[in-house]
Amino acid sequence: MLHSNFSVPKILIVDDNADNLLSLEVALKPSKAVIHKANSGNEALRLVLKNDYVVVLLDVQMPEMDGYEVAAWMKKNIKTKNIPIIFVTAINTQQANITKGYNTGAVDYLFKPIDPHILLSKINVFLSLHRKGKDDNNLLLDKIEKAKTQLKEQENELELLAKRDTLTMLYNRLAFEIELKRIIAMSSRYERKSALILLDIDNFKWLNDTYGHEKGDIVLKNVADIITETIRVEDFAARVGGDEFAVILTEVQNDSDAGIVAEKLITAINNFDISVLDDYFLTISIGISCFPASAKNFGDLVKQADIAMYQAKQSGRNKYKFFSLEINNSYLRYNLVRNELVNAVKNDELFLVYQPIINLNTDLIVGVEVLLRWNNKNIGIVNPVEFIPIAEETGEIHKIGGWVLKELAKQIKEFKNMEMNDIFFSVNISPKQLLNTKFSNFFKEILKEYEINKDKIHIELTETNLGVCMEHSGVESFMETLNTMNLPLSIDDFGIAYSSFSRLADLPINILKIDGSFVKKMVASKKANTIIRSIIALAKSLNLQTIAECVETKEQKTLLIENGCVWAQGYYFYKPLKIEELKLILS
Repeated sequence: MLHSNFSVPKILIVDDNADNLLSLEVALKPSKAVIHKANSGNEALRLVLKNDYVVVLLDVQMPEMDGYEVAAWMKKNIKTKNIPIIFVTAINTQQANITKGYNTGAVDYLFKPIDPHILLSKINVFLSLHRKGKDDNNLLLDKIEKAKTQLKEQENELELLAKRDTLTMLYNRLAFEIELKRIIAMSSRYERKSALILLDIDNFKWLNDTYGHEKGDIVLKNVADIITETIRVEDFAARVGGDEFAVILTEVQNDSDAGIVAEKLITAINNFDISVLDDYFLTISIGISCFPASAKNFGDLVKQADIAMYQAKQSGRNKYKFFSLEINNSYLRYNLVRNELVNAVKNDELFLVYQPIINLNTDLIVGVEVLLRWNNKNIGIVNPVEFIPIAEETGEIHKIGGWVLKELAKQIKEFKNMEMNDIFFSVNISPKQLLNTKFSNFFKEILKEYEINKDKIHIELTETNLGVCMEHSGVESFMETLNTMNLPLSIDDFGIAYSSFSRLADLPINILKIDGSFVKKMVASKKANTIIRSIIALAKSLNLQTIAECVETKEQKTLLIENGCVWAQGYYFYKPLKIEELKLILS
């Protein structure tokens, strides 16, 4: 409306939440205006009839009479119809809701959480108009329309800089922290449930390294779009790290609802066709923490969702996990093992044991499998199944793997000096080591330093890890690495993972080790026995030797001989032996 005097300008703020009123009042303090507050629609109407206001900041969601009803009433009244109204809202920004606001008389919108800089920028426009004291209603309304355009441009620019991730246009980490704290406060006050979902793109570093950052950015933008399309409009999405995203679910009925959203996100990501990448299957890992079930403050919610996301990755990726006490204990154990593993070599905690490989026809030892063991002073004996994946993940595998090869070389030389030189040593190598460009030269230097014939050491790879190596570097590149090293190659756990048998003829493989799961079942299961017989036949056709693992009974030994298997290992013959025990047996 017209302002006929130049007294100190007045601003009315309307909100049923006392905390929100106080926040707005504090934010408006630099404006030097007189601030009036109303906690309901009826109170707001009483005040606008008694006072001249430069602008009214009006909350949309209020009990009894909401902001739209207040605005509609003001526009019908001759005394109040020209007072500018800015809606303040936490509801979604769909066009229908915005249009409804403008139709009821709003000149602009502010979306919670409110940025004080944007708020003052909008208010200063109306204060400036007040100070100029223009009396022409039409001119004032015209200036208001121009101010709306100006304010919108300023808001877009400020929001882009302050709240948005410029690549994906999702909210950034700062906005995420503000919003999560607000949701926690609201959920606590009104006893509502909410949930935090953290999701991370699996193997994103490899994707960036393989396809380049430009295509990596395309993936990030596509993932952001999928998240936006999958969640509800009242939920909140942000990019909080390089390839990490967060979703805040507001007012969930049950904690399990977050699992439903997680499943939808995983399915949508898996089904998305990223045409810019060849043969790349996009997957994500998700961690979920719930308010108030698992945590009641910002720090704990984020930490627990992060722990659950790590557990999802450890469990095979492309899945989601809720935070639980069990997951927390697993995470603590992981951190303990990871921290202690750093000093395992320096503290001389590693040692090797040897499981003999015997000739089934003569019962003589033809070779040994070299097995790594770790005895930590604080944890005790740690299973390789637990610590090897951690070593690979942290990069410690290079230091540990180097120690294994040097220690093995020393002990092989001892055997040579003791004239016990008629067995081979099969050592398992991590794909991380083989894919390291320096590894083959390192291996050659060890053989030369300890004067060891290359036929004495067999490289052993699990069938799964063989696939990893070939997929990562390509068949030709991987074959070149093996040929450069020129060492016999054994494929461990054969029969459970690698399906392309035609590749076996192309690779410099010498031995197939039949997976123990088949051997354990072969007496009772005709199918398992048939599989073993087929593997042995395949190996013979390719001129390869076979070793049966996990032989535990005489019946298994007999069947293996009948099937044509020549070599085997297992507790029926020997358990893993320390070096002294092996020397005693071979002497």
